[in-house]
Amino acid sequence: MPSTEQPVSQNPGFRRIRHIASKLLGFATVSTILIAFLGLFGRMAWAFELMSHFRVQYCVLLGSACAVLLLGKRYKLATAAGLSACLGVMTLLPFWVPITQQHDDSESWPRRRVILLNVHSGNTDHSRVIDFISRTDADFVFLLEVNDLWDQSLEPLKETYSYFEVAPRKGAFGIAVFSRVPISRFEQMRFSGAGGPTIVAHVDGEPALTIIATHTLPPIRPSYAARRNQHLADLAEYCSRQDHEVMLLGDLNITSWSPFFDDLIASSGLRDSRLGQGIQPSWPAHRWPLEIPIDHCLVSSGIIIKDRRVGPDLNSDHLPVIVDFCMKP
Repeated sequence: MPSTEQPVSQNPGFRRIRHIASKLLGFATVSTILIAFLGLFGRMAWAFELMSHFRVQYCVLLGSACAVLLLGKRYKLATAAGLSACLGVMTLLPFWVPITQQHDDSESWPRRRVILLNVHSGNTDHSRVIDFISRTDADFVFLLEVNDLWDQSLEPLKETYSYFEVAPRKGAFGIAVFSRVPISRFEQMRFSGAGGPTIVAHVDGEPALTIIATHTLPPIRPSYAARRNQHLADLAEYCSRQDHEVMLLGDLNITSWSPFFDDLIASSGLRDSRLGQGIQPSWPAHRWPLEIPIDHCLVSSGIIIKDRRVGPDLNSDHLPVIVDFCMKP
């Protein structure tokens, strides 16, 4: 006796579910393409600029959607998703393509290591941070969101690092700098739009080096975004006036895909240390798919990046950034 059961693919309930899923996928694909496109116009509106920061996520989503749409024979929408993903990937390639070494003899130059870490003012796991710094054996340590409690807990570092400047603040904008390398002068500066102080460390030598540690306001509202942009513009102007090597470190609350980051690079004359090293997202720590790179190390032309990476989870919402670099002696 022949079976009267229908194949699953012909079941009315299954067909309805598949139809709804297809519609939702199409809507999600078109929405992602639109959001990614609007992110290119960050100068026009605060909300558009926020959309610019998730380019990696857009590429992953659109690439995945393209594959599923091809299986469903929705070729036009698959083509749109695939092209959008490819265009996004092209803008990400410089972060993975190795940079040709500028000097053949740079392997013999003295190498330095710097740590940048937003410790998070509410993080009470101070010993984990101090142990990480000790194990990493950095020459320079730059810590953000340092309050009075953190200031007290960082006292052991002063036994290892002879040169230091600490500017604790309530809230999120205190900064601490520690150095094994002799610092001829520390400056605490205030840039317009900033939520707290910026510390500048002047390292004498041949060549001389100025290291700037800062923390911008988060662009959680239009007024904060405008103040952040002004802070970045002032930093760029300050960096451009230096006549020796410069390194800018900080939680800049911006990614490399914002037009205002482009302005910072163009006006300061610095370059992103992530070029050739990878995307290296640092915030929010271990919260994929939301992680984006907002903790930056920008350097002038005479500084060669030997290695750059993010460190382990230290119970902060940021991951530490570790950079090995050298300069021609």
